Amino acid sequence: METKREAVRSALTPAERAELAFDVYMRVYEATESFETGNIGSGVAYLMGAILSPHAEFVQWSEGEERDILKVVRREFLPGHKVWSFIEVEVVSRPIVRPPAKSKKS
Repeated sequence: METKREAVRSALTPAERAELAFDVYMRVYEATESFETGNIGSGVAYLMGAILSPHAEFVQWSEGEERDILKVVRREFLPGHKVWSFIEVEVVSRPIVRPPAKSKKS
């Protein structure tokens, strides 16, 4: 069964993918001082590849990595935007840390 994200990706024509890639590129460009900062440029390259390539499905980033590109995309694009069909954010579960048990005095 095809997911909503897969349906969005497969429904886009090459021209629509190019338009989406241009929109994403320009909005990220305008929202940053430099693509060198926080290695945003490599994130943009991977994302452009996912959007423009008919063979790539999506980029996968871990929530805990705090990638600058992910921060920018979150600021610039609402959750329902088509760009999110090309991004998978892996939620990294954090271990539960409990304080040590108090020792009982006899």
